[in-house]
Parts: sequence; C-alpha cells; structure tokens
Amino acid sequence: MTNNPAVQDICLGTSPTPQAAVDCISDWTSQFPAHFKASGGGAALFEDARVSWALQRLGGVKGKRVLELGPLEGGHTYMLERAGAAQVTAIEANRRCFMKCLITKEIAGLTRSRFLLGDFLPWLEDSNRQFDVIVAAGVLYHMMEPLKLLTLLGRATDRLYIYTHYIPDDLRPNEEWASSIVSTEVRDGVKHYIKSYGGMGTKAVYCGGVYESCAWLTKRDIFNHLCQMGFIYIDQSMDVRDHPNGPCINMVASRHKLVI
Repeated sequence: MTNNPAVQDICLGTSPTPQAAVDCISDWTSQFPAHFKASGGGAALFEDARVSWALQRLGGVKGKRVLELGPLEGGHTYMLERAGAAQVTAIEANRRCFMKCLITKEIAGLTRSRFLLGDFLPWLEDSNRQFDVIVAAGVLYHMMEPLKLLTLLGRATDRLYIYTHYIPDDLRPNEEWASSIVSTEVRDGVKHYIKSYGGMGTKAVYCGGVYESCAWLTKRDIFNHLCQMGFIYIDQSMDVRDHPNGPCINMVASRHKLVI
C-alpha cells in the first residue's frame, strides 16, 4: 500500500465543510449569510428586503403553514423558517435547483421545511390543502397558464405574496426584454403575451419555466383577476418599469386587511 494513495475523483478527501457541499453544484445565484462560511453567488436572496416587507404586510408567518413556489436555492425558505413558520412546503421543478435547495437545507439546518421536486401546477390541481400564506416569488411570469395558477392559489390561501414581471400598458417593441415575445393569444378575454426561452433550457444555469415558452400578463389583468377572487387588499413595495428583464412588481394580496 502506498503512503499517499490518490483520492478517487468522485470522492472528497478533506474534512466536511459547508463550502464543500456548495461546490457540488456550480453556478449559484444566491449570496449566503456570512455565518454559513460558504461562498455562492451575488444575489441577497437569504436577506431579501422584498420578502421581509411582504411578510410584515401579511402579518408574519410565525406558527403558520406556508407554501413556497419555485424556491430556487432555498434563500427565501431560510427566511420563512427564521420568521417562525411552523411548516414550509417548497416545490421546485428544476432538478439542479432542487439539489441546491437540499444543500441549503443541510448547511442552514432547516428543520421545518420540505422540498418537493416537480411541477406545482398539477400538484395544486390535485390538492385540497390550505395554507396560511403562499409565497410565489419569480414564478407567475414563467407560467404558460398564469391565470390558472392565480385561480389555484386563490383556492388554497387567503394571503399571497407575488413578485413578477408583467407587460406594461405602454409596451415598446424595441425594448430588448420584449424581443422574446413571439405571439399573443386571447384566453378567457385576457390577452396573453407568449415569450420564448430561446433554447435556454439546455443550459446548466437555466432557472426559468417548465416549458419552452411562457405567457406574460399586464399588471391590470393580474390585479383584476386577484380582485375577482376576493383579494381586495392589494399593496406593492416596488413597481419598476425599466427593469432590464422587463417591468416588475413586488406585491401582496389578501382577503383580509393588511398590517399597516
């Protein structure tokens, strides 16, 4: 036996560290809190002011059951546990992102969160479960049937947090983000703007929708649909017209009065 045997490529020959776990998958988006002692990406999703604002306006999540759609890398899931959620069910369709969420679960020590791999739309259709709060950050604009998703969310909760891109009333076709709009369709009297991912789904860093295209709505139609479902209390913390990826809004919607 040699004194210095070579480590197998598939194995790690050093003591376990959070960074070693993170390095199992490349191209992280999220920046980890300093106490994690791990380096990832640059986006502050573990300390996201948009989410903090939404939870405050919705009355917090302490002791509540939360459904999170598209957790990406688990940053918002971490925030939900830190805010006292009794139970978080997080559903992610992207296999690489799902594995990242499991890594985050371990290095963050999450104990009240469960990550599920799959499409949340059919899951919501088949489920009668009710949630105190639903977190839908960065998912509505990735849907092929966004109105259907909103309807299903309204069936499952009275309190919603949504961050989404939308089509502005003054749409300018020469805007770079709008170049991926390939067609429009009117469904149930609502105009849907169909956008193509242009083959991005083949790239390792892809974190978009399940299908090769998605449908965007105007802000007006999003608000109208929420109001039709009884979400009469709606507020927003930001509405950015000139975001490089398209206009976006950070909002909450509730059937009950919001916390001032």
